[in-house]
Amino acid sequence: MANLPNPPTLTNRTEVDPSPAPTRPRRHPLVLWSLANFRWVWPILVVAVVVAVSWTDLRAISYRQVRFAIRNQDPSLLALAAVLTLLNLAIMGLYDVVCLRATKVRVLE
Repeated sequence: MANLPNPPTLTNRTEVDPSPAPTRPRRHPLVLWSLANFRWVWPILVVAVVVAVSWTDLRAISYRQVRFAIRNQDPSLLALAAVLTLLNLAIMGLYDVVCLRATKVRVLE
């Protein structure tokens, strides 16, 4: 038999993969500090942007027509909508209780 060269393995490989490892983009420390310390601003900012974008539509609402439409609705349908809304809120609360049961989160948190 002829002398065959050994197949390449991790220990005797002659070629090295030249592709560098992927790197994450660097973030400025001031941006990270701002995100952490001003997290109370973000909900206010989101609400302000939503109001600013929809301001013309909000101004176009006629509250007199809204009151008229609600007064002319069937009271049993309004009661049903209120009950279903309360049921939905209760289910969402119970979902949190079930999901957080195994964690060490206290009730008041």
